[in-house]
Amino acid sequence: MSASDVIATFEAKSGGGAWKNISRADVVTGLRARIANPAKIDTSSCSLCGPAAFLYSVLSEYPEDYCNYICDLYDTGKGKLWDFEIKPGSDTKNYKVPTDKIDPVDWIGLGGLRDSENGFFDYQSVDDDASAITLPMTLTSWFKKATYGTRHNVTNLVFTKSKSDIEAANSLRNQGLKVCLFVNADMLETSTQDNKSKIPDHWIVLTGPVLIKDDKISLEVFTWGEAKRKVPKSGELSLASFINNFYGYVAAK
Repeated sequence: MSASDVIATFEAKSGGGAWKNISRADVVTGLRARIANPAKIDTSSCSLCGPAAFLYSVLSEYPEDYCNYICDLYDTGKGKLWDFEIKPGSDTKNYKVPTDKIDPVDWIGLGGLRDSENGFFDYQSVDDDASAITLPMTLTSWFKKATYGTRHNVTNLVFTKSKSDIEAANSLRNQGLKVCLFVNADMLETSTQDNKSKIPDHWIVLTGPVLIKDDKISLEVFTWGEAKRKVPKSGELSLASFINNFYGYVAAK
């Protein structure tokens, strides 16, 4: 069954689902937009970049499985991505979604995933920054639970990585792996790209080749609703400035 067929079957059902403040029509609209353009997954106003990197990787290659996951989550309150079962709590499902901050279908998919995987802390609001944090081992475990057979976790939480590490990440992308870069988001904006960061705070997905020449670097990534966001956003970015904000990668296939 194609992704379009999954959505059509879901749309034909009557009544609401387990998410009391989200309509079936809103889910259908959101799904169709994301099948047409996976980069519609947008976390620019919340801290769900880890789930976004994971689900963008799934959606861009397996749209029908992504749609089944969202539709089952909406109808029953739990969904699966292959062997990976996601079952968020009632607070997340009953949340009144602020649509100026996140699309309802992203709240179901991303918020549902984040809350399902949290232990002590609930994720029940787009303003819950602490409980939204996704560590590299967590992102790696999601790919493992979803039965991605090849996985690499080459990350640090304090010290930045090196030129050879971004070159290795680029090589893995060329081999067909989904490559999620662990960075400080300062590098994504012209005004802050040369800052020397202290901690990583953002996940992005490598969507284009990494080009390094004359100690300058450029690449394209998925983040904040853009599939091909250019790094640097404008002008030039030195390799040194990139390294000062690069903490490694998680890759899977």
